[in-house]
Amino acid sequence: MILELLQALLKPGLVGGIVLALGAISGWGMCATPDFVLTRMMRWWVLKVLVPVLKRPSWALRASVIFINNAFICTALVACGAVPILPWFAISAAGLAIGSAIRVMVVEFSLEAESDNAEQKLSGKKAGDPLVSIGMLLNLLEIPAIGLTLALALMQLELPITQPAELGMSIEPWSFTFFWTLPMLAVAALGESMWMGRQHVFEK
Repeated sequence: MILELLQALLKPGLVGGIVLALGAISGWGMCATPDFVLTRMMRWWVLKVLVPVLKRPSWALRASVIFINNAFICTALVACGAVPILPWFAISAAGLAIGSAIRVMVVEFSLEAESDNAEQKLSGKKAGDPLVSIGMLLNLLEIPAIGLTLALALMQLELPITQPAELGMSIEPWSFTFFWTLPMLAVAALGESMWMGRQHVFEK
């Protein structure tokens, strides 16, 4: 049954993934100009709001913030699915934000990555830290959670390209969100907080 559900949601999920990727590419490109309004907005968000929280020593606090942020975005996307055309704009906007935020983080922290001692970064202790590996593995659950969210957002539209494959049961978007997406996001947030704390990603 799980395999059938995945097959049914594959088409809207792929379509949503393409829209999200195009939005992310656009956000990355638009933030190439330092004085562009989107760049300044995302730099403020990343450096003044996001990074200070992620640098906190509390693993539980980091995980909670990551989960709340991701859960809010995913539930908002599913809610947009009830309004015609809106999920296309919402998914595009989410991709735009992701791409621009990644561009800002790469620019702001690349010098740190280049200047750090390579032996210190790739020391045996760090490279062999099992908590880092476990955290990154758990963090991968974000990918199917996002894919499921995109599928649930777009499948509600009466468009052939986003309609799920035939299935012997109805797919309730909110049931899937609460019983599948949110638990996966919670576990992914725990893993992300774990490896970030061990790797000191944003430490100057």
